Amino acid sequence: MQNSTLNKTGLGTSLELIETLIAVFFITALIPFFILNALLSLTQLKSPLTTSTVFDACGGKHFYSQWNHGPLKSSLLLLKILSGEFSFCGISLCNKRPAITLRSNTLKPGIFSVHQLHQTMGYIEMSHSESLKFHENKRSLIFDISLAAKSIVAQMLFDASEKIAPKRFDLLGVSIDNVSKKEALSFIFDEPVESCRSLCFINAHSINLSCSKPDFRSSLNQADCLLADGSGVRLGASIKGVKLRDNINGTDLLPHICRRLQQNGESVFLFGSEPGVAKRAADKLQKKYPGLKIAGTHHGYINQQESDDIVEKINGSGAALCLVALGSPVQERWIEENKHKLECHTVMAVGGLFDFYSGKIARAPRWMREIGMEWLFRLAMEPKVKFKRYVIGNPLYIARILSAYS
Repeated sequence: MQNSTLNKTGLGTSLELIETLIAVFFITALIPFFILNALLSLTQLKSPLTTSTVFDACGGKHFYSQWNHGPLKSSLLLLKILSGEFSFCGISLCNKRPAITLRSNTLKPGIFSVHQLHQTMGYIEMSHSESLKFHENKRSLIFDISLAAKSIVAQMLFDASEKIAPKRFDLLGVSIDNVSKKEALSFIFDEPVESCRSLCFINAHSINLSCSKPDFRSSLNQADCLLADGSGVRLGASIKGVKLRDNINGTDLLPHICRRLQQNGESVFLFGSEPGVAKRAADKLQKKYPGLKIAGTHHGYINQQESDDIVEKINGSGAALCLVALGSPVQERWIEENKHKLECHTVMAVGGLFDFYSGKIARAPRWMREIGMEWLFRLAMEPKVKFKRYVIGNPLYIARILSAYS
């Protein structure tokens, strides 16, 4: 324990020295901008500087100076790094004192933070406190450089701080629910229902399919809830002027669903994918979440007669939730045709979810998921299968978005 503490202390000292040198470099390079900002203020007979207040996630209150006029108004935050009060990467900052304060033993307030990156990208795997602990455990010079680089790219592409955040918005004819992870879970578990409700995830591929297949678009818009999934939808929403709350994809949402099923004592039915995949996914989920009730599983290679049998099997299992992994647009159409027959409270279209949780397909590294580049990993793993979807589909999607909203 003592060696670990000494190592962290030594690491912190080394990083502080490096950050000080970097801050000196940037301050020196920015001197022309500082002079320009000061002159712009003086020409208007106003003070060059103003004092602002910021809070960190641990409850600390900080004052800093920023320019009243000119570019790079917040560049004087570099002085806080030079003084040793702030770091380039550390505890997240906000304009208001947080309702619940967190705790960190090794991090200072940071201009960049893991939580801020996750907020910008709508990444839902970690809570705020988990992201802080993750940073503490992983902290190194390389980690901090990577975090700063990812944060800058995310801010350039996806920052929507000044955009509106409606509860629902239209993207190329598809009506998407703009909800948080908490609200999505509330829809699945908490809202009173009289009949089975449907939930689908919308990504760039879904939008492309809906543009070429009007009947598929109709199937999507018949769903009770459509959740934004992936950086493509986030970018499209940003171009349209919409602030997207969370990136709610099925793979990241499933752990939260499993924990709620455990708490409620409810069960889930897994339907779809190749023979054996749903069963392997169910077995692995039960190992990861002890006590999780799997009502049943069945592969997705069925005909119409077998489809009716599957509905009966799902209903007979007593499942509260049914996950359907048949791929788009088949799964959405199946749900539209059978939702009124199902007795579970929620049915969800989940695409390749079982492939990930069965171990059939590996997920992208965390750093790629954090910046919305998981699709690139999928393309590298399955170049022939995913070529049309990503290499052709992504540029087509961007062209459609720009044509409609730019």
